[in-house]
Amino acid sequence: MAGKRGNGEGLLSKRAPDGRWLGAVQLGYDANGRPQRKTVSASARSE
Repeated sequence: MAGKRGNGEGLLSKRAPDGRWLGAVQLGYDANGRPQRKTVSASARSE
């Protein structure tokens, strides 16, 4: 089993409905205090 990612390292998971991989990282917070995230998706984990 892979280890847990630390704070600020983002996430990598597989979406169930279509089987694509989802990657996300939190970039910081906006003026209202909401987290800003950048997400990407790909058909293979290595992409």
